[in-house]
Amino acid sequence: MKRMFNTRQVAEGGISTAIFLVLFAVHRLLPSADLFINFLLSLLMSLLIIRLGRHAAFVVYIATVILAFVWPGPPDILGFVIVGGLFPFIKLRSEQETAGRRYGRTWSLLIKLIVACLLLLIYFYTMTRLFVPLTYIDHVMALPLAQLWIIPAVLVAILLYDYLLTQGIQFYYQRIKPHLGRNQSEY
Repeated sequence: MKRMFNTRQVAEGGISTAIFLVLFAVHRLLPSADLFINFLLSLLMSLLIIRLGRHAAFVVYIATVILAFVWPGPPDILGFVIVGGLFPFIKLRSEQETAGRRYGRTWSLLIKLIVACLLLLIYFYTMTRLFVPLTYIDHVMALPLAQLWIIPAVLVAILLYDYLLTQGIQFYYQRIKPHLGRNQSEY
């Protein structure tokens, strides 16, 4: 099936790609704001999925990834490429598919946890194989009882990330969307 994008989607997609690249530049200049910038990138991707639809938002994601590989480069954007850019697609799709079903929230949460853990494993594997020496990982794992607390800490971090992303989306629906008018896509 052939997908056609209207002028509004193309314009918002181009502006959003530029905003992504500006946030990547800020990320490169302020490496201490890594988590906050990556969260903003994920929130922006979530809002694009809501406003433009999944297909147009995925086109923006691909365009952003291609341009960001040119500058600032793979080590700086790998977190967004593997985790932060893809998780909003999974999050919104799983919440949409399980809404109204029996145990829908539980299934949605389980799907998001499993997918987020898999994306994080791919991210850490890629980072350790290509960019980060294994000695840093060895230092973390050498901490007392690291094998016992690292997995629950990652699960809590994923749940917090999902909760904050949900709060950002609700803020958009309650405070921003009423001022934008109609013609919004819903995933």
